[in-house]
Amino acid sequence: MNTQEISGNLCQNMVLFHRKSQLSYEDFAAALGVSKSLLQRLGSGHGNVTLNTLCVIAEALRLHPALLLTDLPQRLEAPVCSAVLSMLLLYWDLPEPEQRTFLGLLQAMGRPSDGWL
Repeated sequence: MNTQEISGNLCQNMVLFHRKSQLSYEDFAAALGVSKSLLQRLGSGHGNVTLNTLCVIAEALRLHPALLLTDLPQRLEAPVCSAVLSMLLLYWDLPEPEQRTFLGLLQAMGRPSDGWL
């Protein structure tokens, strides 16, 4: 993988996450802790980002920084993957006791004897 591919992945991921947020550029940039101009440069593929900025963006999105540099978020756009990702995002917002309950419910739903698989 070369720097052009990595930069392209970052660009596509920023556009993807901005679209999913349904926020204006200003609000999305503020939520990420970056300037609107940097967000626009990243979305157009012309921005260079420091490691620190990449980590700030990833933390705001609750993602590992390396994920922003891959094409995995784009591949997760398939309906099933999108549903799983939505459930994971819901999980992260729950307090710890509710996370255990949520995981227990998901595990119960996945048992073949329950007819979910």
